[in-house]
Amino acid sequence: MKKIIIVESKLDAAVLRHLIQLNPSKNESIDTIEDIVEYKELGGLSSGAITAKITEVLSNNLKEGFEKIAIIVDQDDISNDRHNLILTGLIKAIEKNSSYTIQEVVNDSKQLKVKLAPELEIAAFIVRKEHGGEMEDILKASKNLSSEFADCTDALFQCTETKVLQFTEKEKLKIWLEYYLRYDQCERKLKSQSNTNCGSANIDKMLSRQSNLFDFQHIEFRDLIDFLNKF
Repeated sequence: MKKIIIVESKLDAAVLRHLIQLNPSKNESIDTIEDIVEYKELGGLSSGAITAKITEVLSNNLKEGFEKIAIIVDQDDISNDRHNLILTGLIKAIEKNSSYTIQEVVNDSKQLKVKLAPELEIAAFIVRKEHGGEMEDILKASKNLSSEFADCTDALFQCTETKVLQFTEKEKLKIWLEYYLRYDQCERKLKSQSNTNCGSANIDKMLSRQSNLFDFQHIEFRDLIDFLNKF
């Protein structure tokens, strides 16, 4: 069964790729996972971006034959209604494509699932839905190795609290992760080429070389793993 996973960024796609490899569904072997899963990036989270990406996927799907689409995005602020955002974007995409019709919608506090005809199932997972936050929160909580340099960023953030330059919580997380990947865990032989081999922009390469950068069995990943195994 061929599947598409729509994510916000390359970082999300890289994390999910390795998460699936390390926690394969009981119905699939590791050897076949990359053949049946394709990743699409939104490049920004908005109803319009979701409409555009779903429209693109649906227009190609009749010939490509995907049977399931997962949309995985961050909750960010706890007040955000991500289910409604996704559903609004999805409905607009369906309205643009006469080949599909909505058969069933399940939208409650725990899940968003939409069944289309001809056979296509779309499901959404919101990262840290109950608590607010994003994928970087999970990565920081599940880091597996020394984060000596990354943890030094706390002093930087404290210093700037009374200055003109201040950081949002989202920015702090991204900076912490960048330091962890670029300065704490970039292999010595690659430090001179860190721009192309280390850091958040190259997390896929790093995870291919060092699968133990994060604990992919960590409790923070549990709900996401359950979703992927059912997907």
